[in-house]
Amino acid sequence: MFTSRFILPCLLFLCFLSALLSGQSRPATLPESRPAAASRPEDRSRVVATILGKSILAKDLEPSEKDRQLMAARMTKPELDRSLMEYRQKQLSSKITAPLLRQFIREHRLEPTPTELKEAADQIRRKMKISTRERCG
Repeated sequence: MFTSRFILPCLLFLCFLSALLSGQSRPATLPESRPAAASRPEDRSRVVATILGKSILAKDLEPSEKDRQLMAARMTKPELDRSLMEYRQKQLSSKITAPLLRQFIREHRLEPTPTELKEAADQIRRKMKISTRERCG
């Protein structure tokens, strides 16, 4: 039985191997390295990646207008640019890995072990205690 700790290191390799064996050239495609920033309207609808046949658009990687305004109010222009780039990178990474991970789990019928469930529950409890202490002062 696979555990969730085994999945992540093997996920991309197995998806790539699966795509090769099924005759696809690549499971994910990334375009040339233009920034994901969407300054012009036509850039916002530009496909930045395709994962399992689903396109990820540049606009899908952007923070909401409200969040962007809050960021801009607190940061200098260089800090904002760097922060937006990091935000886009995290969004793209999650939009790539999440569907691949879901497919891998589904295809291999993976389930967490009782020990992993207990560890996850303990970790959530610890975070909740810390969060409660921070709010209460």
